[in-house]
Amino acid sequence: MHEIILLLFSCSIINVECIKIGSFNIQVFGQNKVSKTDVLSILVKILSRYDLIVVQEIRDAKNTAFRHLVDELNRYTKGNYKFVISEKLGRTNSKEQYGVIYKPDLIRIGKMVTFDNKKNLFERPPMAVEVHTTSSECSYSRRYERGLWLSIEKENETDTFTYRHGIRLGYSRSS
Repeated sequence: MHEIILLLFSCSIINVECIKIGSFNIQVFGQNKVSKTDVLSILVKILSRYDLIVVQEIRDAKNTAFRHLVDELNRYTKGNYKFVISEKLGRTNSKEQYGVIYKPDLIRIGKMVTFDNKKNLFERPPMAVEVHTTSSECSYSRRYERGLWLSIEKENETDTFTYRHGIRLGYSRSS
């Protein structure tokens, strides 16, 4: 089985050094990983490099692991990261969530939506999130970008490629 993780980010003219953005598939992130201090420490160090990061494959029956991760990130950075998390998604009993961690002094999160999956093309539907910059240090503040993060799992790589390019990413700009 092939797994492809895709991060698409379309944006207006930007100063790339202004905001660091990433996407991280922490495979099967839940109570087990968050309870291991060495694993949690490594995850926090990685996440601290970014102003906005999308975390994929959150699987947590208690719904506390992701919050604990962000709390540890704030302790480590002496920062003020916030987060939003999707509903549990998936066609099977194995439901997962997407989480977005961000610095509210630089970023404001708008809509967070998942794409329609009526044809069952994906195990979990792709997610899009509106990202508004708020920092006066950014040359593109008050404009917004729309990101699309997907985790696609298909047996046939050709099918994955077709579906990936069949998704249209809407984009608009405000000033």
